Amino acid sequence: MSKHGNINEILGKFLNQGLSRRDFVKALGSVGVSAAGISSLAKAAEAVEKGVAPMKARSFTGTGGELIIEQLKAAGVKYLFTNPGSFEVGFFDAFLDQPINLILCLCRSKPLKCLFVYVL
Repeated sequence: MSKHGNINEILGKFLNQGLSRRDFVKALGSVGVSAAGISSLAKAAEAVEKGVAPMKARSFTGTGGELIIEQLKAAGVKYLFTNPGSFEVGFFDAFLDQPINLILCLCRSKPLKCLFVYVL
């Protein structure tokens, strides 16, 4: 955890002007948020601050796996590279009949390599 707390606390401090934009980015990076994630959170936080919703929100009821799938679809994800394990059963169950292509890799290093090849 960052000296600024968890992601919710960091976002709260930023919205209440307790953190500068630079400190906001540093704090999010220190808890493991990617550069793309930081950019997305910053845009959403600024929209909330201005009273403008960055996108339409909707209610969703389902399992954790189903919620993740809905978020992936909303983000426009077309492919998901993964290394299956025993804890993701609910996630894989939620993947049935979804428009996202699930690419299973049987070695831990393979999903990242596949992602790099796909991006290039």
